[in-house]
Amino acid sequence: MPLFAVNEKTGGPHSDSAYHKAYKVCLTGLQEVLVHYGIDYILFTLKDLVDEGEKKDDDEDYTEQKADDCCDTSRIVTEITPHSSRSTVISVNCQFLPPEYVGKYLTGQTTGTVCYYNKSDDDEFKRLAREQKKGISILSRSNMNISLKKGTATIMAADKNSALVNAFVKDPHSAAADFGAVSSHFFERDTGLSIIASTRNLKLAFEPTHICPFNRLCPEDRIKIGLKDRCNFCDYAVRTIDHLPAISCERRNLLEEMQRLELFVKEQANKLTDAQIKDINDRRNIIAEDLLGIEFAEIVLNNNLRQMIGDAKKGCIFHAYRPEAISQMLESAPFPIRNDEVRYMIARMNEVNAYPSLLNAEMKYKIANLRPRLLANTGNIREALLSCDENIDVAFAKTFSLVKNIMNVYSLNLDDIVKIINTDITEIMKLDTGKVSLIASNVLDENEGM
Repeated sequence: MPLFAVNEKTGGPHSDSAYHKAYKVCLTGLQEVLVHYGIDYILFTLKDLVDEGEKKDDDEDYTEQKADDCCDTSRIVTEITPHSSRSTVISVNCQFLPPEYVGKYLTGQTTGTVCYYNKSDDDEFKRLAREQKKGISILSRSNMNISLKKGTATIMAADKNSALVNAFVKDPHSAAADFGAVSSHFFERDTGLSIIASTRNLKLAFEPTHICPFNRLCPEDRIKIGLKDRCNFCDYAVRTIDHLPAISCERRNLLEEMQRLELFVKEQANKLTDAQIKDINDRRNIIAEDLLGIEFAEIVLNNNLRQMIGDAKKGCIFHAYRPEAISQMLESAPFPIRNDEVRYMIARMNEVNAYPSLLNAEMKYKIANLRPRLLANTGNIREALLSCDENIDVAFAKTFSLVKNIMNVYSLNLDDIVKIINTDITEIMKLDTGKVSLIASNVLDENEGM
C-alpha cells in the first residue's frame, strides 16, 4: 500500500513531496469512481479554471472537463495530502479498533506511528468516552443487582469459628495447601509460607486480609527497614482464597485514599510547603507499595480460586479442609465504577459492612450523607434534617440499615435505590409536607405491583 510505505533510510513515512505526482493521479482515479457511483464530492479543482473563474455550474460538464485535462498533474489543486489521508484512514479505524490491530493488519505501521496519525475529533472522542462509560456501567449494574439481591459475598476469615481459623489451628501445613495460600516475596528472606512450612507450634494471628505468623508482633528485620505494621506490603503475611473479599475491599480503600491525595494536591498545588509536599509523597509511596502487595496477592489468589473451583466441580481433588470460597463457589464480578458515584458508594457500603476497618473516613462520610437524601426523597424531610448532626459511625450504620430495609420491604434493586437518591431535592420541596416524591412513589408502586 503506497500510502503507508516506509522510507528505508529513515524508517519513517515518506514526505508528501515523494508522492507529489503519483498521489494526484490517484485522486483523479478516485474522482472517477465517485462519479460512477453517484457520490457528489469534488476531490480537486483544475488550476486554470480556478484562476480564471471559469468553474461551470453544470457539475457533469465540469467533471468531464477534469477527466479530460487531469493528466497534467501540475494543474490539480487539492487540500488533500498523503499525510491527511493517512490521518483520516487511521483516525476512522481507531474509533472502533485498537491501534495495535490497525498497525498490524491495515497499515503495516508500528503502534507508535498509528498513534501519531490518529487525530480523533474532540466531539467524537467525547462521544466514544460516554459510550464506553455507559457500557461499563451497564455491565457493572447487571452484576451488582444480582449481588445485592443475594447478598454480597463476604467471608469472615478472621472469625474464630471460620473454616480458615479452624483449619490453620489444627494443621497449618495442610491448610496452606487446601486454602491456596500465597505470600509475596519482596525481599531475599523467608516468606510467611516458608515459615509455616518449617516451624512448629506457631502462634498465628488471624486478620481479615491475611494471617500473621508472628502473632501481630513485627519481627526485628521489618522494624529496622521502617516497615513496622505495614501488613499490606509484608512477605510474612499469608493470604488465602478465603481472604479474597476482604482483599478486594482493602484494594478499593487504598485506591480511594490515593485518589483523595491526588485531588488534594491538584486543588492546593500553589499553597503547599516543601515539607507538606514531602509528607504527601511519602504517603503516596506507602499506598503504592501497599497496592503492589494487595494486587499481587489478589491476582494470584483469583487464579488459584478458579483452578480449585474447576477441580472441585470435576471431583478430581480431595481437600482435608474445605475453604468457604469453594463452598460458596465464590467468583469475582465487576464492581461499579467510581464515576457512577451513588452506585459505587452503595456497593462499597454493602461490602464494608463485613469489614468496617477497611473503609477510609472520607468514603464513610460520603456514604453517611446518602441517608438524608434517601429520607428526603421518600418524603421524610423532617427526619432528613434532624439526621445532619449525628455521629459519623452512627450515621453510616443507619444508612446501611435504611437502604437494606427499603430494598427488602419494597423488593427494590440497586437501580431503584440509585434512582431515588439521585432525585433533585428541589422536586421534593415543591410537594406538600408528608407526600412521597413522585419518582420514589413510582418506584415503590411499581415494585409493590410485581
